[in-house]
Amino acid sequence: MDPKFSARIASDLLESDRESCEDKAFDKDPKNAESVNKIECYGQFMCKKMTNAFGEWKGFEIPEVKYDYN
Repeated sequence: MDPKFSARIASDLLESDRESCEDKAFDKDPKNAESVNKIECYGQFMCKKMTNAFGEWKGFEIPEVKYDYN
């Protein structure tokens, strides 16, 4: 199961009040702003993991990616 590069999956998904991974109502609620701002897209997470775990990826620079999820 590999989500798309831009998928945003909260690390506390199972403990949160989200109804789904992409719960837009949860994301837009101001009381959840701190939690929402911590979410990293899956692709960025995987690139960081690969550069730290595999020697052949050492020094690889990950480009900054911005997505508009609204």
